[in-house]
Amino acid sequence: MSRWLERERLRPDELTCERVEAFVAARRAAGYSTWLSVRSAALPLEYLRELGVVPAAPTRVVDDPLERLLAGYTRYLFDERGLTEHTVLVRYGPDARLFLEATVGPGGLGLERLGAGDVSLFLARECRGRSVARMADLTVAVRSLLRWLYLEGLIVAPLEWAVPGVADLRDRSLPRGVQPAVVRRLLSSCDRRRLVGRRDHAVYVATPTMLPAVCGSCAGWGAGSSGQHI
Repeated sequence: MSRWLERERLRPDELTCERVEAFVAARRAAGYSTWLSVRSAALPLEYLRELGVVPAAPTRVVDDPLERLLAGYTRYLFDERGLTEHTVLVRYGPDARLFLEATVGPGGLGLERLGAGDVSLFLARECRGRSVARMADLTVAVRSLLRWLYLEGLIVAPLEWAVPGVADLRDRSLPRGVQPAVVRRLLSSCDRRRLVGRRDHAVYVATPTMLPAVCGSCAGWGAGSSGQHI
């Protein structure tokens, strides 16, 4: 903090609440992992105020319903969940604000009218164009916020269950088909004179990844087939 004051050419007695917010914002922008919120700087500031080095903090009354909700949710994440500043301020906070702005902000429905359909519409709109990782972050944050809103009695139903999981399809592909020669050898290994052999033959023929090869290797499969090969 002293180095920041020097860079900004400020004296300690000029460290107002607004400048503390500028200080933590500068640390977030620089990629630091500590002292990322006014809350984190509260202890050293309190000590400096007791010494009379920095001015006393004015009493602030938050009248904005959105800011009150965010403040309460932030306290819950810090005090009840024990999350780190980076997790609260970078991962949960922005997405929680985005959801609440759409809900209780100007033109929003209000929490008392919030339903599962509204949650789904919000996620469908906001997930468009996001990466899989960013979609997962959004759903985790919204699910956590909805859980807190229900615990506080601010919504009438546990809408966290309205938030779907995000399927991660990276590095995945469709099952590969089996080569026709392999299919012919496999089918010929089934002794269809026996019940077990007929069963195995039928299972192999019905296996989805083998059907294309079976179609090419078994004459009569499809239209006009008598079904004798099964």
